[in-house]
Amino acid sequence: MSKIEALVAALLATAGLLLIAYEMAARVFVPEWAVDWGQELTIFLIVWAMLLTGGILVRENAHIRVDLVLRVLTPRWLSAVEIFNCTVGVVFCTAMAWFGYEVVQFAIEFGERSETSLQIPMAFYFSCLPVAMALMALRYVIRLFQMIRDFGAPTPIDEFHHLPSAD
Repeated sequence: MSKIEALVAALLATAGLLLIAYEMAARVFVPEWAVDWGQELTIFLIVWAMLLTGGILVRENAHIRVDLVLRVLTPRWLSAVEIFNCTVGVVFCTAMAWFGYEVVQFAIEFGERSETSLQIPMAFYFSCLPVAMALMALRYVIRLFQMIRDFGAPTPIDEFHHLPSAD
């Protein structure tokens, strides 16, 4: 699943990059080829790509963390902190997915559309939040069960104990 997420995110980001490059070149060299929807679609594509990578970061344990604190914890305390972190992650991502879903429903009910000539339904744009947050919540649940199962065992976080000191 991570490979599919990474591929989709890469394709969306690449499409956004190519579109903005086209838009800039068209405005400079052939202004009549410029479109009014280039920037809007680029934003849609980049936001989708960025949010989809969140689940990958959770899976690979690559989110930003305060390693200064983690370096001084024993493996058992490190596991407890990670379980707490995953629990908070599940709650937060689930709430964001739910409220994002409500925003999408609101946009659908009111037929909200973008202001450019494409008239993209805003529900498409807004749906990136519930989709990405649901994927992140799923990844947090998987990590949470792994951390509970392996409580106190060395974890990928334990790499902080093996970093060279600043002395």
